[in-house]
Amino acid sequence: DDSAAAADAADEEEDDSAAAAAADPTRVLERRRHWVATRLGSSLRELDLSQNELKEVPENVKLLARLEVLDVSTNEIAYVDDALFDQVPALTRVDLQNNNVLEDLGSSLPKFLKKPGHSIDLANCPELRTPPSEVADAGAAAVVTFFDHYKVAEG
Repeated sequence: DDSAAAADAADEEEDDSAAAAAADPTRVLERRRHWVATRLGSSLRELDLSQNELKEVPENVKLLARLEVLDVSTNEIAYVDDALFDQVPALTRVDLQNNNVLEDLGSSLPKFLKKPGHSIDLANCPELRTPPSEVADAGAAAVVTFFDHYKVAEG
C-alpha cells in the first residue's frame, strides 16, 4: 500500500532528523531555546537574567512579545542590539547596570526612552563613554543630561 509506504518513509525521515539533531547538541539547544521563547512569548512579563556571565542579550528575547521588564544586570555585555529596543513591543524597563564592559547601546535607545514610562538603568557601566548618536546630535546639553540622568561613566 502506497500510503503505508509513505508513512514509513516519513517516520524514517523524522527518525533521521532526530538522530541528526542528537548528534549536534548545538542544534538541539537552539531548537529548545526557540521552543521555550515561543511558548513563553505569549505570557512572560519579567525576565531576570542577571549574574549569568552573559556576553550578549540572548537573541530569542525579541520573541517575548509581552516582556515588559528585562534584567540583564551584572553580566559581561558589551553591546546591546537595536532589536532589543525595536522588536520587543511591550518592553518598558531594561536593567543593564554593572555590565563593566558595556560600550555601545545601539541607535534605537533614544526612541525607546521617549516613550512614556520607559527606562533603562546604566549605573556602574564604566566603559560606556559615548552616548547614542541621536543624543550626541541633539547637542551638548543632551549629552550632559544623558550622562547625569543615567549615571553612566565618570572620569
